[in-house]
Parts: sequence; C-alpha cells; structure tokens
Amino acid sequence: MQAIKRNRIIAISFGIYFVLSLLVLGVFKFFEVNIVITLIAHLAGLIVFEWLFLELSKKGRTNKEVLIIKTLSFFLSGFMTALICFVLLSLKADMLVAYFSCFVIIPILPASLLMMYELYMPIDRLITMSIEHSLENNIEQKNEKSLSIKNENGKIILKTSVSSIICFESNDNYVITYYLGKDQSLKKSMDRLSLKNIEEILKVEAIAFERVHKSYIVNPDFVDSVSGRSQAYKLKVSTLNKEIPVSRSYDISVFKG
Repeated sequence: MQAIKRNRIIAISFGIYFVLSLLVLGVFKFFEVNIVITLIAHLAGLIVFEWLFLELSKKGRTNKEVLIIKTLSFFLSGFMTALICFVLLSLKADMLVAYFSCFVIIPILPASLLMMYELYMPIDRLITMSIEHSLENNIEQKNEKSLSIKNENGKIILKTSVSSIICFESNDNYVITYYLGKDQSLKKSMDRLSLKNIEEILKVEAIAFERVHKSYIVNPDFVDSVSGRSQAYKLKVSTLNKEIPVSRSYDISVFKG
C-alpha cells in the first residue's frame, strides 16, 4: 500500500510539473482547441501513464531493473500523452517538431533527480533481507534456513536456502549472491545492498559464513582448498571456478585446520 501511495504522489507531482513547464513554454498555443481542454487532457494523460509505468516497475526482478523502468517512465508517459493529444486534439502542423521536442527535454530533470536519489540514498533502505526458518516437515530440513531478499516494493527478488549459497561478492553499490539452484546449477543475483548488512544478519542468525575479504563473504562448505603464501592466500572454490582473495588480517587457520 505504501508503494502504491508513493507512486500516486510521484505521478501527480510529475503531471503538475510537466503541465506547468508546458504552460511556461507556451506549448498549449500550438493547439487550435480551448486551452483549458488542452491542459486537462495533458494533465490527465501524464498522471495516468506515469502511474501505470511506476506500477509496471514493480515487475523488475532486481533493483537495477526497477530503477531503469522508473527512469524511462518519465519519458514514456510524456510520449504516450503527446501521441494521444496529437491524435485527438488539433495540433498545428508547423508546430509538430517543437511540440514533441518538449516531451524529450522536460522529463530530463525528474529523471536526473530520481537517479541521484536512488544512487545516493542509504543502500540498506532499498532492500529488506531476512533469514527464515523452514517449516518443512522433512526431518532433514527441519533446521534449514532460507535467505529472503525483497526490493523496495516488497517483491521477493531472491529466496534460496542458506546451505546453497556459495558466497557474496561486493561490486560497487551492489552485491552478487552466488548460489546453487534446485537443479544444482550455478546461479547469481545482483542486488543493491551492502555486504555489511549481510554480515550483520548472518551473525545474528549464527550462520557460520566467513568475511575473508572486504569484497567477499564465503560459505566454508564450498571452499575446496587454500593456496598461496602468507599475506597472499586465496581460497579455491571449484563451484565458481575461481579463487577468492583473502585479506591479510584474516585468520586463515579457520580453513587450514
């Protein structure tokens, strides 16, 4: 409900901003019909289409997909409104290029503000992450735990058993989760969250993953061997077909013992 209310507010604010911009630019003079009718038609179109595209953004599986759809929504809603008004209202032919140009330029500001807001807002506000205890009746799975990550709209973007997780890798403002699917094939999910947030939740749940590097949290069960020398150790994880670096401050004896 909160996401729906937020999308409505954004849509209405965007519609008002866009119409005011069109008024300042004198765009409504391009039409031969009453200015009030033209204004109402544009306002209604912008609000409705923007809200629909924002709702569509919930279909995005990752936070990156959601951000892309939201950013494009400002341009798409403007273009759809312009197209409908062009068809239904009497637009002067010599003003066609100038009219449609406005629907490319005006959305740049809100799209830029959205990008800045999403990129600089606290990372952990964009996701909710939790460890859930399985309710399966199977005795072997009775104490199994699953990792659940939801995006800002409450949609589950990743849910898998903790035992199937190979490692977490930090990548700028994103974290890549490597895990095994039900068919035991390697899968990965890239989501906007912090490695620190993951580490804290794992500690609270007493899950024995190891923060071996500033960019890696590893499930010891998937570590095959340790290579390298003192101050330059690496963990071999054959499931990933790669070696994971180990920080100098990390006690490698956890894996050697």
